[in-house]
Amino acid sequence: MKSKDPQKVVLSKYQKGDTPKQIYHDLNGGHGLRAIERWCQMIRQSGTITLSKPPGGPRLARTKENIRKYSHARLVQAWGEQAPSDHTVFNWFREFQRDNFSVQDAPHSGRPSTSVNEQTIDAVRKIIEDDSHSTYQQIQNILGISFTAINSIIHDYLNLRKVCALWVPHKLTDDQKQLRIQFCHHSLKRFEEGQSRCVFDIITGDESWFYHYDPELKEQSKVWMSTTDPRPTKIHRTKSAGKRMGAIFFMKSGLIKSVQLETGGTVNAR
Repeated sequence: MKSKDPQKVVLSKYQKGDTPKQIYHDLNGGHGLRAIERWCQMIRQSGTITLSKPPGGPRLARTKENIRKYSHARLVQAWGEQAPSDHTVFNWFREFQRDNFSVQDAPHSGRPSTSVNEQTIDAVRKIIEDDSHSTYQQIQNILGISFTAINSIIHDYLNLRKVCALWVPHKLTDDQKQLRIQFCHHSLKRFEEGQSRCVFDIITGDESWFYHYDPELKEQSKVWMSTTDPRPTKIHRTKSAGKRMGAIFFMKSGLIKSVQLETGGTVNAR
């Protein structure tokens, strides 16, 4: 039995003494037992059935997710910008399921969530000044503040960045640099005065130690530096064993010769 006005059928049968289960079976499952029980409760309380929506109209599934979203939407409608966030409402529902109906923050031990202050900023600055290789983990172990706070202090307040050192074969002394400058000026003067136009025949070269391995990775050479400071350099160094001296010569057209030297050996024009 299915009527176009199920509320009238339920009202009539309930007033005649039928139970909700009997009415449910008479309607052949056209409406859920819980809905019929709610209608009967309305009849007991007000003598009639009052629905906010017509029966059979579209409605959201009564899932936990939809109920939470609907609750948050109603809070936003009532409180506007002062309404709690969706994440907060989610936490509330989770606590409600645990029979905890308090929406107040529970007291907790530990450091406050806001750890970025003058004291911690100065402490992080001191740690980095003492050791520019300091890592986030080392700073956290010393100060006991979160990675998020450390990141904010380093980048937003100290304006630092961590960079790798540039690898160079070796560093020149001031005298060596001066000799190279003098030779360049001498060659340029000869060219400008017409004494030599053979600029494409100039051969240059260099020699250096080539190590079998390097104990420190480039990643390990990272240091904290200001964004305006030049990148540092790093010389290839390792134990005296496991290295060979090599020499390389080249000109404008490219490589001419590379030589591996034996211990104590030298290279001459021949």
